[in-house]
Amino acid sequence: MERNWKRLTDPDSLVVIGGQQAGLLTGPLYTIYKAVTLIQLARREEARLGRPVIPVFWIAGEDHDLNEVDHITLPSGDQHHPIHRHRLHVSVEGRPSVGRIEIEGTILQEWLDQLSRMLPDTEHKREVLSRLRQLGGNRVNWSRYFARLMHELFGRWGLLLVDSADPGLRRLEVPLFEELIRDREGLAVTAWRQREAVEAAGYPSQVDVNSNQAHLFLNLDGNREALYLENGQFVTKDGTHRWTAEALLDIACTQPERLSNNVITRPLMQEFLFPTLAVVLGPGEIAYWGLLKPLFERYGMEMPPLVPRRHYTLVDRASAKYLSRFSLTWDDVVDHLEEKKRTWLLAQQTVDVESLFAQAQSAIDRIYEPLIAEIGSVEKGLVALGEKNREKVHEQIQYLKKKSIRAIERRHAVDLRQWDHLGRMLLPGGKWQERVYNIVYFWNQYGLEWLEWLVEQPLPSADRHWLVYL
Repeated sequence: MERNWKRLTDPDSLVVIGGQQAGLLTGPLYTIYKAVTLIQLARREEARLGRPVIPVFWIAGEDHDLNEVDHITLPSGDQHHPIHRHRLHVSVEGRPSVGRIEIEGTILQEWLDQLSRMLPDTEHKREVLSRLRQLGGNRVNWSRYFARLMHELFGRWGLLLVDSADPGLRRLEVPLFEELIRDREGLAVTAWRQREAVEAAGYPSQVDVNSNQAHLFLNLDGNREALYLENGQFVTKDGTHRWTAEALLDIACTQPERLSNNVITRPLMQEFLFPTLAVVLGPGEIAYWGLLKPLFERYGMEMPPLVPRRHYTLVDRASAKYLSRFSLTWDDVVDHLEEKKRTWLLAQQTVDVESLFAQAQSAIDRIYEPLIAEIGSVEKGLVALGEKNREKVHEQIQYLKKKSIRAIERRHAVDLRQWDHLGRMLLPGGKWQERVYNIVYFWNQYGLEWLEWLVEQPLPSADRHWLVYL
């Protein structure tokens, strides 16, 4: 990585850049895959162009939504709670940027002890937990802990990590902050009009953009406050604090660490700071970048090409075996898993439960229809009583049917657990695995050879979802 820091000063150097929030233990797997995509893309483009191309990971340490990053999600062996969310509780006041949050060593170590009890015992477990403890130390900044683990995983491939909340970086950002403050009305109107144009064309804008947004944040008494425009001044959302443009320019010059960008101005700042060849983005990010082209043009910058982050699912060894056993394709898993499971279960039945009980229901109806008609001729009130009696018989038949199905399921309990394993591991909660699980579970199970192998592969096609067999 040190080599790439030196190469970054080379006037011929370019960067490919992408970023993510500082998720706990790197957050969901898509953060890992964004780093992998950056490294693969940089390697390919450097070979193609014959000039240095450096992968840069932008840590969004300025973000303040702690609830999005304070937990990891793991598969669970509990049949009733197959997915477990493990949250790290830290005491904070207000809405500080996560880059300002400190994690006490005792709290982190206790949380890691709990994690240790959740993870299966494997040959890698001791090493995994030891590294996580060492990287945390006695006390660690939230973004720094994220950066240390990302460096542990990707440092050997030269991935540069940039914390957007770093005070030194803020000082480099002052010229663009000044321009955004002076052009506050133009910035707000351009972003708002582009959102209107995108929506008029039939596309959702993905981000909420209004004509009074300044698209900047200011740290105020430890809280990260969004700024809005009112009569040419900057105000907080509740209107209790306001600044003239001159006052905010003074803050930008003397206390730039108090300012930060939102999703609209962050891409502009990245382009201002780095000689960007391309940006690696997830699906949601690509959608809102559609708003940004007029803003790049407004500030004399060229919008960089957008490269989709590559998508992967890790196929554990048990899942690979079950996919083969049940002759399932990946499309079956994504679109038809429950349907395939029901079809398989029906094929195992020696008794056709559905047909048998449908015949029973029909037989009851054949018996009751003339019976109800006859007793109705005796007294009309008996018709309703007869119908109610028939409903109760039907309920009892349905009850017996459910019991029969459960008996069949018990007979095939082991097989059904294998079906459930596929859903839990490959498509947890009906969501892409990369959006749910954390790398630590797979690191504990299989070590990191699979990750090393993945990074060394050429950049794969973006038009498909890739399976990585562990």
